[in-house]
Amino acid sequence: MLVVEDDPGIRALLLAVLGLRGHAVHEVERGDEALDAVRAIRPDVISLDLGLPGLDGMSVLRELKSDRDLQDIPVVVVTAWDDPARISEASSLGAADYVCKPFDADALVARIEAAIGA
Repeated sequence: MLVVEDDPGIRALLLAVLGLRGHAVHEVERGDEALDAVRAIRPDVISLDLGLPGLDGMSVLRELKSDRDLQDIPVVVVTAWDDPARISEASSLGAADYVCKPFDADALVARIEAAIGA
């Protein structure tokens, strides 16, 4: 899977929790890096923050879902932005799920695993 998160603490938490569950986890901290990483590693699922440097998360989601080769990769948005307009936009763009920070680690892992059908 790919974790796209600019906050080092949250990224480390996600890597640790998902790694303990047996997932091979790759990480990037910028939106523009995310697109390159997805094309290179073809992850089973993406955990995507929206407030990213470079290219914001909503733009990353839009790009992923408009690319025929990448559009079927499930994206779980994990962000501090909890306003209904952003949740609706992410859903309409094709996000598999939307989780607000702060989050319960076990619940987040369960939602990520549900997105990939694990």
